[in-house]
Amino acid sequence: MRATITVLAVCLLMAQAPPSPSADDLLARGRASYQAGRYAEAINDLRAAADAILTPAQMQSYVNNGKFESLPAFETAVIYLALSYAKLGRDAEAHEQIQRLMTAETIAPTYATLVLGPDLGDFEGLRNRLAMTSVAPPPPAATAGVRATQTTLTPEQQRGDPDRYRSHRLHVEPDGSFSIIALVWRPGQVTRIHDHLTWCVFGVVQGVEHEELFDEHLNPRGESSNHEGDVSGFAPPGDIHRVRNVGATTAISIHIYGTDVGRVGSSVRRYYDESA
Repeated sequence: MRATITVLAVCLLMAQAPPSPSADDLLARGRASYQAGRYAEAINDLRAAADAILTPAQMQSYVNNGKFESLPAFETAVIYLALSYAKLGRDAEAHEQIQRLMTAETIAPTYATLVLGPDLGDFEGLRNRLAMTSVAPPPPAATAGVRATQTTLTPEQQRGDPDRYRSHRLHVEPDGSFSIIALVWRPGQVTRIHDHLTWCVFGVVQGVEHEELFDEHLNPRGESSNHEGDVSGFAPPGDIHRVRNVGATTAISIHIYGTDVGRVGSSVRRYYDESA
């Protein structure tokens, strides 16, 4: 009898528990907390909102159909995260959120369409204050003729290696759900044929990267060239490929992988050849 009562009590409590807030609710609550000066509360809700929006399922959907309908909400969340961190004097974390915003912009330019009201001025002021280490996306009129690498990556993050293509870790989500990596390729540099541990979305921000696709028997099944501004992606299985810089200048791309690349050591699951 006592066990039965306990089970019924637990069921009753579960039935009375309020539903978990949605990403939109968390975002709205985080914005309201920021505007009310409750910055620590804002950070908690905005981080939860960003995590709820940028899920592996959402990124897999983007890989499959090219749609990222929640990108404006994600960018809004990281903008208010940057503002909240800055209000608490945590500039390094504000800088990190601005980098996340810039990476999101490589998926689809969205920043200029966001409705931020008077907080836009605060964010632009934060951008200017952190301009030596991070630059947020300027208004569209100011971007004409400006390369993405000028506003996205530091000089160190654009530096290549004379012997092989080079990677720079830009961000790892605290829960390990994704990593953001910049890959830098000098002319003629090429990967080995390989596949991957997880999904990936990438955008070319400078130069041209040529991709060759293979089946499991290493028979060629297609190729394409991704130019500056192009965005693409892949997900296992069927993700065996080789990438090379076929241009005369350095090529740079930004990749979002669905794992903590620093923890697992590499995004590569298996190499299929012995060539460098």
